[in-house]
Amino acid sequence: MPPHEGHDHGPDGDEGFGPDADGLPVHSRLIRPGAVATGCGIAALFAIVAQFRSIFAGLIWDDRVFLTDDPRVRSLSSVWRSFGEAFFTPDHPTEMYRPLVNASLAIDWFVSGSTPGAPASGWFHFVNVLLHAANSALVYLLFVNLTKRKLGAPLIAAVLFAVHPLAVEPTAWIVGRCDLLAALCGLTSSVLLLRSSANRRLLWWAVAAWGLGLFAKASIATLPVVVAAGLMAYHEVEPKRLLGARLRNRFLLFAVPAAVWVGARVAVFGGWPFPQAGGRVWHDVALGDAIQGVGRAVFVQTAHVFLPVGLSGDYAADVAFTPGAAPWDLSSVLGLAILAGMTIGGIRLLRRHSAGFPMLAYVLTLIPVLQIVPIGAIFADRFQYVPMMFLLLLVAEGLESLYYRWGALRGLAPTLLVFAALPVMSHLRAKVWRDDVTFQRDVLVSYPHASDSRYRLALALSGTGRAEDRVEATGMLRAEIETSPRPDDELALLGALLLEDGDLAAAESMLRRAVEAAGGKPRLGAQTRYNLAVCLKRAGRADECRPLLEEALRRAPDLTAARALLDSLR
Repeated sequence: MPPHEGHDHGPDGDEGFGPDADGLPVHSRLIRPGAVATGCGIAALFAIVAQFRSIFAGLIWDDRVFLTDDPRVRSLSSVWRSFGEAFFTPDHPTEMYRPLVNASLAIDWFVSGSTPGAPASGWFHFVNVLLHAANSALVYLLFVNLTKRKLGAPLIAAVLFAVHPLAVEPTAWIVGRCDLLAALCGLTSSVLLLRSSANRRLLWWAVAAWGLGLFAKASIATLPVVVAAGLMAYHEVEPKRLLGARLRNRFLLFAVPAAVWVGARVAVFGGWPFPQAGGRVWHDVALGDAIQGVGRAVFVQTAHVFLPVGLSGDYAADVAFTPGAAPWDLSSVLGLAILAGMTIGGIRLLRRHSAGFPMLAYVLTLIPVLQIVPIGAIFADRFQYVPMMFLLLLVAEGLESLYYRWGALRGLAPTLLVFAALPVMSHLRAKVWRDDVTFQRDVLVSYPHASDSRYRLALALSGTGRAEDRVEATGMLRAEIETSPRPDDELALLGALLLEDGDLAAAESMLRRAVEAAGGKPRLGAQTRYNLAVCLKRAGRADECRPLLEEALRRAPDLTAARALLDSLR
């Protein structure tokens, strides 16, 4: 069925959309936002029910970096200062620029009454759930405006998006708010852009919303292009009309906030405006490895949409970017085939079949998410938050066709079965995010060779207060030190644990090795030198402590424990 021949054009014969002089849709009474409020409410309600357990998640991984270690979140001045700062503090150097997320966390800190020792994590998670509910409603509104149908595929796709287990990670992980906020702005922009023919002022709001979303995460960069593809697919807008002056100028307006975003990144970081991954940029990766990584990433991401099992909160450890990587495997080949097939099929079927637009839109939204440009494919489950809505529209079109082919009762059965299964899977997935130990153990199930996760599990185990967990953590650290090429964090943590246990000789040995290995990490080097000074003082060698403490304070002037110990030696 061609995409413009929707099933639901209204019981009163309302034709839905018609093109204006520019070729953009003119909205009838049937599809105004007020007329689809029930559908928006259903999608939002499903999202809250499916993701409710995320409210009770713990502080996981980078959550602690922002809510316990980052003093910026404790001041409302961060709402505007964030736009001139990096996403992480200098203690965690990355070239991420997401000031809208930093600003929202500062607002939440103020509203929730959090304190440095007791951040109100439940409130932060609650806001994430509300954001996901709002995004689910916006997905429905977007698909209604695109497909000219209130029921059927738009509602099914929005509910699938609301309850899908891939939505658990950005909802249960506080730092996943970057995906939620970007989607909120990007979806709002897309809906406003589609409706801007009825009210030209909405175009400016659409451009502003999209630009604001870039300051949360650039994963929405290609959504204006997706809207253009939707106009061709569902509203019979000829490609040559999109290239005409009036329509072309509408879309060219999006270059203004894009230039502002790039300029802001350059002002904050200097030089090359796009992020690096561990110091690696696209030209540092062999072309064959990059293609292999893209294929594997597309395969894994796509498979997780259709079969959400084996999910992981950590980044996938792609062997394509490691020395001595394995040759091409089946997942790489299948992923590239999927990417090519959906690209070619989406273009050829765009104006002839309901499957064309979802496939092409999925590929377009994968481009910034997988970071194919500029650094090669890296992937995590939360990266699918925006792209999956278009694959789910493809699934919804299939479920709707079954309804019309098999009749009411038999046709509804597959949809109801999916609606029942996915929320249960989401609830089970949310359990993984209850604490660091549970979360890191789950990561290691999917990626048993992820050394960073083994370190983080050891760190979590060492803080539980249980003797058996401490023994397990010590054993994991010793094993990792033997196999890791640069075990700086592991040496520092094992040295600290041995110091707490009173094994001063072993602690000194580990801490000295950690000091040598932590040269590129100022905070780690400072903390390790402080621990080594404590170890030497307890061993009766206080005369050796002063240079260590002075160097620690030079690296981290706010390390109050080191300053207090240095003062006690004077």
